[in-house]
Amino acid sequence: YTLPGAAGYHLDFDGRNDEVEVASNTFANVKNNFTIELWANPSANRTETAETNAGISGVSIPSRQIQRFAVFPDQGGLAYGATHVGAGLSIGKNGISAYEHGNNYLPSRLVYSNAVSGWTHVALVYASRAPQLYVNGMLARSGSASPFPNVHPSGSLGGSVQAAFGNFEGQLDEVRIWNVALSQSQIQSNMLQSLTGTEPGLVAYFR
Repeated sequence: YTLPGAAGYHLDFDGRNDEVEVASNTFANVKNNFTIELWANPSANRTETAETNAGISGVSIPSRQIQRFAVFPDQGGLAYGATHVGAGLSIGKNGISAYEHGNNYLPSRLVYSNAVSGWTHVALVYASRAPQLYVNGMLARSGSASPFPNVHPSGSLGGSVQAAFGNFEGQLDEVRIWNVALSQSQIQSNMLQSLTGTEPGLVAYFR
């Protein structure tokens, strides 16, 4: 699943309704061990949340809680079944949150509360269902294994028609989804260069 594009360009999101929609069941064969990585240049804040393994975090429209889903976490229960969740990323100028999404379940599993200024590389790695968050190639947060037995990556960018939980505002580039848990050295080696699109383990690539 590749959108080649040309070097020197990015996708620009207005924070309201700009989205790149990918079918929610695209990654049925990718679970528990995978990597989502991208370059992001956010221009709006997201609602800050605490790290948790349960409940629903920071997505209440009546309470004016909004996320900036650079990668919208698919509702795994709808896409794959009740024991499945989708993983995604909310990225704002005030930090980054890694989310999982299932039936009545949308917690911010990992939270990086530092400011995100200018183009920043973000990688969410799952190894045996346990998430790790890398920022500019450095490990920023790590967490315990998901309480769900099946965790899948997600591919919709900027938000989703699934729910009005918040749209990313800013620019995204070089979005990559792998069916393996990349190591820190692999992330650092790849992050500053374009790929051919045929690398082993690369299952989605938006250049």
